[in-house]
Amino acid sequence: MILVSLASQETWPPSSHGLFAKVSDSLALMTYSGPNEFRVFAHGEDFDVDAYLRTSTLHPDRVWRRRSGGIQTNGVVFDLGDGRSIGIFDQQRIAVRFLKEHRDALRTLAHYAGVETFILGLQCVCKVAEPHDGFCLSPSQELLWHTLDIGVDLVFYGSFDRTKETSPIATRAVDRIGRRSRRAD
Repeated sequence: MILVSLASQETWPPSSHGLFAKVSDSLALMTYSGPNEFRVFAHGEDFDVDAYLRTSTLHPDRVWRRRSGGIQTNGVVFDLGDGRSIGIFDQQRIAVRFLKEHRDALRTLAHYAGVETFILGLQCVCKVAEPHDGFCLSPSQELLWHTLDIGVDLVFYGSFDRTKETSPIATRAVDRIGRRSRRAD
Protein backbone atom coordinates (compact mmCIF):
# COMPACT_ATOMS: atom_id res chain seq x y z
CA MET A 1 0.00 0.00 0.00
CA ILE A 2 1.31 3.42 -0.91
CA LEU A 3 0.63 6.37 1.31
CA VAL A 4 0.44 9.70 -0.45
CA SER A 5 -0.78 12.97 1.00
CA LEU A 6 -4.37 12.73 -0.30
CA ALA A 7 -3.34 11.78 -3.85
CA SER A 8 -0.34 12.61 -5.93
CA GLN A 9 -2.57 13.76 -8.78
CA GLU A 10 -4.66 16.15 -6.67
CA THR A 11 -4.14 19.64 -5.34
CA TRP A 12 -4.55 20.20 -1.61
CA PRO A 13 -5.58 22.33 0.16
CA PRO A 14 -7.25 25.10 -1.77
CA SER A 15 -5.98 28.53 -0.77
CA SER A 16 -9.52 29.39 0.40
CA HIS A 17 -9.58 26.54 2.96
CA GLY A 18 -10.52 28.19 6.26
CA LEU A 19 -8.59 25.79 8.50
CA PHE A 20 -5.18 26.80 7.21
CA ALA A 21 -3.39 30.11 7.43
CA LYS A 22 -2.58 31.73 4.12
CA VAL A 23 1.03 31.90 3.11
CA SER A 24 2.29 35.06 1.51
CA ASP A 25 1.25 35.51 -2.11
CA SER A 26 4.92 36.01 -2.88
CA LEU A 27 5.30 32.21 -2.83
CA ALA A 28 6.82 31.45 -6.19
CA LEU A 29 4.73 28.95 -8.11
CA MET A 30 6.48 26.37 -10.22
CA THR A 31 5.70 23.49 -12.50
CA TYR A 32 7.97 20.46 -12.37
CA SER A 33 9.99 20.20 -15.55
CA GLY A 34 12.86 17.99 -14.40
CA PRO A 35 14.00 14.72 -15.88
CA ASN A 36 12.06 11.49 -15.98
CA GLU A 37 13.15 9.25 -13.08
CA PHE A 38 10.91 6.20 -13.68
CA ARG A 39 13.64 3.76 -14.66
CA VAL A 40 16.07 1.05 -13.63
CA PHE A 41 19.73 1.92 -13.90
CA ALA A 42 23.06 0.40 -12.94
CA HIS A 43 26.50 1.96 -13.01
CA GLY A 44 29.98 1.86 -11.58
CA GLU A 45 33.51 3.03 -12.26
CA ASP A 46 34.71 -0.47 -13.17
CA PHE A 47 31.46 -1.72 -14.78
CA ASP A 48 32.37 -3.03 -18.25
CA VAL A 49 29.16 -2.21 -20.11
CA ASP A 50 30.41 -3.68 -23.39
CA ALA A 51 31.08 -7.08 -21.80
CA TYR A 52 27.70 -6.87 -20.05
CA LEU A 53 25.87 -6.07 -23.30
CA ARG A 54 27.47 -9.05 -25.09
CA THR A 55 26.03 -11.50 -22.56
CA SER A 56 22.79 -9.86 -21.37
CA THR A 57 19.30 -10.71 -22.56
CA LEU A 58 18.21 -7.21 -21.52
CA HIS A 59 18.41 -4.33 -23.98
CA PRO A 60 18.98 -0.99 -22.26
CA ASP A 61 17.45 2.24 -23.54
CA ARG A 62 20.67 4.15 -22.87
CA VAL A 63 24.30 3.24 -22.27
CA TRP A 64 27.07 5.54 -21.14
CA ARG A 65 30.79 5.14 -20.83
CA ARG A 66 33.34 6.91 -18.65
CA ARG A 67 34.99 9.89 -20.36
CA SER A 68 38.14 11.69 -19.42
CA GLY A 69 37.15 14.98 -17.78
CA GLY A 70 33.46 13.99 -17.90
CA ILE A 71 31.31 11.15 -16.65
CA GLN A 72 33.25 9.02 -14.18
CA THR A 73 31.18 5.83 -14.44
CA ASN A 74 29.87 3.35 -17.00
CA GLY A 75 26.20 2.47 -16.93
CA VAL A 76 22.95 1.29 -18.43
CA VAL A 77 19.38 2.61 -18.16
CA PHE A 78 16.06 0.83 -18.72
CA ASP A 79 13.23 3.36 -19.06
CA LEU A 80 9.92 2.11 -17.67
CA GLY A 81 7.73 5.04 -18.74
CA ASP A 82 7.30 8.74 -18.07
CA GLY A 83 7.12 9.13 -14.30
CA ARG A 84 6.05 12.76 -14.70
CA SER A 85 2.71 11.66 -16.15
CA ILE A 86 2.13 8.08 -14.94
CA GLY A 87 0.52 7.88 -11.50
CA ILE A 88 2.52 6.35 -8.67
CA PHE A 89 0.21 3.32 -8.31
CA ASP A 90 0.53 2.54 -12.02
CA GLN A 91 4.30 2.97 -11.82
CA GLN A 92 4.39 0.34 -9.09
CA ARG A 93 2.33 -2.09 -11.20
CA ILE A 94 4.58 -1.50 -14.23
CA ALA A 95 7.72 -1.91 -12.11
CA VAL A 96 6.48 -5.17 -10.57
CA ARG A 97 5.68 -6.54 -14.03
CA PHE A 98 9.16 -5.54 -15.31
CA LEU A 99 10.89 -7.07 -12.27
CA LYS A 100 8.92 -10.32 -12.63
CA GLU A 101 9.51 -10.63 -16.37
CA HIS A 102 13.26 -10.00 -16.11
CA ARG A 103 14.01 -11.42 -12.66
CA ASP A 104 16.99 -13.60 -13.58
CA ALA A 105 18.61 -11.04 -15.90
CA LEU A 106 18.19 -8.28 -13.29
CA ARG A 107 19.63 -10.48 -10.54
CA THR A 108 22.63 -11.08 -12.79
CA LEU A 109 23.00 -7.32 -13.32
CA ALA A 110 22.75 -6.69 -9.57
CA HIS A 111 25.80 -8.89 -9.01
CA TYR A 112 27.67 -8.04 -12.21
CA ALA A 113 31.35 -7.13 -11.71
CA GLY A 114 31.83 -3.39 -11.30
CA VAL A 115 28.17 -2.48 -10.64
CA GLU A 116 28.24 -0.19 -7.60
CA THR A 117 24.81 1.40 -7.87
CA PHE A 118 21.63 -0.40 -8.95
CA ILE A 119 18.39 1.57 -8.59
CA LEU A 120 14.72 1.28 -9.47
CA GLY A 121 13.44 4.85 -9.50
CA LEU A 122 9.78 5.77 -9.15
CA GLN A 123 8.65 9.35 -9.50
CA CYS A 124 5.92 11.31 -7.80
CA VAL A 125 5.15 14.85 -8.83
CA CYS A 126 2.80 16.05 -6.11
CA LYS A 127 0.57 19.01 -6.85
CA VAL A 128 0.33 21.12 -3.72
CA ALA A 129 -1.22 24.43 -2.83
CA GLU A 130 -0.16 26.69 -0.02
CA PRO A 131 0.54 26.18 2.82
CA HIS A 132 1.24 22.44 2.39
CA ASP A 133 4.76 21.45 1.47
CA GLY A 134 5.13 17.72 2.06
CA PHE A 135 3.95 14.23 1.32
CA CYS A 136 4.95 10.67 2.15
CA LEU A 137 5.33 7.55 0.06
CA SER A 138 5.57 3.88 0.90
CA PRO A 139 6.05 0.97 -1.53
CA SER A 140 3.56 -1.83 -1.95
CA GLN A 141 4.60 -5.05 -0.25
CA GLU A 142 4.76 -6.80 -3.61
CA LEU A 143 7.12 -4.19 -5.08
CA LEU A 144 9.28 -4.25 -1.97
CA TRP A 145 9.50 -8.05 -2.09
CA HIS A 146 10.65 -8.04 -5.73
CA THR A 147 13.27 -5.33 -5.19
CA LEU A 148 14.69 -7.23 -2.23
CA ASP A 149 14.65 -10.51 -4.16
CA ILE A 150 16.55 -8.99 -7.10
CA GLY A 151 18.87 -6.76 -5.12
CA VAL A 152 17.86 -3.43 -6.62
CA ASP A 153 17.53 -0.34 -4.41
CA LEU A 154 14.11 1.32 -4.51
CA VAL A 155 14.19 5.12 -4.65
CA PHE A 156 11.20 7.47 -4.78
CA TYR A 157 12.01 10.75 -6.50
CA GLY A 158 9.54 13.30 -5.17
CA SER A 159 8.95 16.85 -6.31
CA PHE A 160 6.32 19.53 -5.96
CA ASP A 161 4.20 21.15 -8.61
CA ARG A 162 3.04 24.25 -6.75
CA THR A 163 -0.30 25.63 -7.80
CA LYS A 164 -3.14 27.80 -6.56
CA GLU A 165 -5.76 25.64 -8.27
CA THR A 166 -8.48 24.16 -6.10
CA SER A 167 -8.76 20.39 -5.96
CA PRO A 168 -12.20 18.89 -6.64
CA ILE A 169 -11.71 16.79 -3.49
CA ALA A 170 -10.84 19.86 -1.43
CA THR A 171 -13.76 21.84 -2.87
CA ARG A 172 -16.22 19.11 -1.85
CA ALA A 173 -14.70 19.04 1.66
CA VAL A 174 -15.02 22.83 2.02
CA ASP A 175 -18.64 22.66 0.78
CA ARG A 176 -19.46 19.97 3.38
CA ILE A 177 -17.82 22.01 6.18
CA GLY A 178 -19.80 25.08 5.08
CA ARG A 179 -23.11 23.18 5.04
CA ARG A 180 -22.45 21.80 8.54
CA SER A 181 -21.61 25.22 9.99
CA ARG A 182 -24.80 26.76 8.46
CA ARG A 183 -26.88 23.98 10.03
CA ALA A 184 -25.35 24.74 13.43
CA ASP A 185 -26.50 28.39 13.17
